[in-house]
Amino acid sequence: MPTTAFSNHFRRELDVGQLARLMLWDTPEASEDHLSEAQRAWIRTDVRCSSCGVGGAQIVRATKSTGTRGGTRQAHFRFIGDDAMDAHHRFCEFHGADGQERQSESLVNFGSAKTIETRLIGRLVCKGIEQGIFDQTAIRGMRQWFFDLKAANRFTITINSTAVDWLSALLRHPIYPRWVFHPVQAQLPGFDWKQATNHAFTEQFWPLFDHMSGRRLRNAESRTKHLVACYAGQEVFDPAALKPSYELTLQLASFVGRNSGLDFSRSKPSEYRWKGAPPALMALCALILFVSDWQLNAAIGKFAQIMAAPAPSDPLLGNVVGLNPFHDYAAWQMVVLAQEISEQPTGIRVYDAELARIEAELREAYRAWTQRQS
Repeated sequence: MPTTAFSNHFRRELDVGQLARLMLWDTPEASEDHLSEAQRAWIRTDVRCSSCGVGGAQIVRATKSTGTRGGTRQAHFRFIGDDAMDAHHRFCEFHGADGQERQSESLVNFGSAKTIETRLIGRLVCKGIEQGIFDQTAIRGMRQWFFDLKAANRFTITINSTAVDWLSALLRHPIYPRWVFHPVQAQLPGFDWKQATNHAFTEQFWPLFDHMSGRRLRNAESRTKHLVACYAGQEVFDPAALKPSYELTLQLASFVGRNSGLDFSRSKPSEYRWKGAPPALMALCALILFVSDWQLNAAIGKFAQIMAAPAPSDPLLGNVVGLNPFHDYAAWQMVVLAQEISEQPTGIRVYDAELARIEAELREAYRAWTQRQS
């Protein structure tokens, strides 16, 4: 159940209480309970799901549990179609989630003060809104862009964690210069069977290394296994569609990290690709690129304008929810590659077992060769 939604009229994302107070501005201590049927009908035409953009919003009042544990369920929005069924698009994170409080992990609260980077980014967001560089309508537009991209680019997960283990082992495998074993090599007294085995492994599985060549992956094995377990057999978003915008956003975030004079503390800008950039910074950079039509230098110019602007007069302007469309990007890349590797003729193997098999084959080849020489 979405606890917030976007009002076209008020041009911002609101929870139920905020929407009611804006609509009933002349009513002291207004709440959703004071909304008339006409106002509720107007909400159904005005308010949209912040993720998939569907209309038909209904307000569901807050309830208190009557069970022994107590607890409450906060007021939220329910989106119902003309057929009285769930109106969310089937790829929306809120589809089929009535009664469950959900917030996409890709969302970033720009108003949060929990970390140094969110406080810094929150101030920049305030300044960006005051300078007219972006507003909540732009933020909503970006979320719609991301949803449309997700809906148009899908694949079905057909692998399990074993395939992720196999890919992770291939990524960790030491790629020496290619070398073909011959039994004569093992005559040297210090012959390294482990290194020879690694060489032979590379030769036997060279088509896989060739397939992976040029892939710039950040290892996210644990998260990849989690995604594979959660979405096994389901249709999911193909992250390949995000690659151009991801590369631009990473470039902008790294440039800002190096040249803004701001200390985001998470990691060095030169390490953002491998260790991850601050999510709030990625969300802001993606938003500025979005309103710059994904033109890098235009986005840098807007960032410079924000940096040069005076301190915001209203610090609450930054209390908005943004989107980091690249949350779990590295893990989803690994899911796709693990599935591609599993579809190769070699199939899925167990790395340690393969090394043991190959070393045994090399030693047997050497034994047979020495017998033939005598």
